[in-house]
Amino acid sequence: MRIGTFGALLVAGSTAAAQQPFNRTLNVSSPFSISVVGMQAEVTVIGWSRNQIEVSGDLPLGQRVEISRQDRRVEVRVIAGRAGGRGGRLVVKVPRGNALDVETTTGAISADSVGGLARLKSAAGAVTVRGPARTLSIETLSGAITVDAPAQGVVAHTAGGAVRIAGASGFLEIFTGEGAVEVVRCMVTQATITTMSGRIVFAADLAPNALARFDSYVGAVELRLSSTVDASFELSTFGGTVVNELGPPARRSSEYAPGKELSFTRGSGSSRILIDTYGGDIRLLAR
Repeated sequence: MRIGTFGALLVAGSTAAAQQPFNRTLNVSSPFSISVVGMQAEVTVIGWSRNQIEVSGDLPLGQRVEISRQDRRVEVRVIAGRAGGRGGRLVVKVPRGNALDVETTTGAISADSVGGLARLKSAAGAVTVRGPARTLSIETLSGAITVDAPAQGVVAHTAGGAVRIAGASGFLEIFTGEGAVEVVRCMVTQATITTMSGRIVFAADLAPNALARFDSYVGAVELRLSSTVDASFELSTFGGTVVNELGPPARRSSEYAPGKELSFTRGSGSSRILIDTYGGDIRLLAR
């Protein structure tokens, strides 16, 4: 079945066949952008070397998939019929290096080796990224976020899920309300990491002239840095403790309040590290 500009193809069109596996392909030429709207389905996007989009999977009774194309934009959308339907699985293979936009409600999102810019958003599902990518923008209300990819920048926001970033470089912007944050095997030029009650563990390296800021309300902040780190440090906590293996001990900020402050420099201080908590402990450890 041929898809032209402004055209659409129903991949799983009939109610009777909607629970059966389906597989459709669409030839494309880069560059292009692809949008996947998965509703409640679990969505997996895989980058490959073909100039072709392949859509497969299975959906529950009452749902179908529609593929539409307009100029250099392709949309894959799960459509719920009158019978509704919940869950399902959608696998979309796309040429690497193109812009990607994926959105679900409760379904999890997984992206593997997509190579390009990716915006991934789920209301309640977890989001996982593996393999090469460029800039990642990830948002979920309550799901966990996991990135294990040599991405060139990551923005990750979740209200209640945990966040783990590994293998990335460049800038990081991370926010979580209650979940823990872990950053490992990264080379950071700029980082802003914020939690309300979740613990932050940062075991990454800083590029020259990097800026890293860590803010927490009651969650602990633990930095595991190279013993040769070249940076200036500014630490402040109102009710937490401070453990510092990289320099001098913290001092009381006031004789009338329990707050502690600490400023010191290692090496030339080319990078800058700022840590501010209200009740969270601060630990600076050498690795």
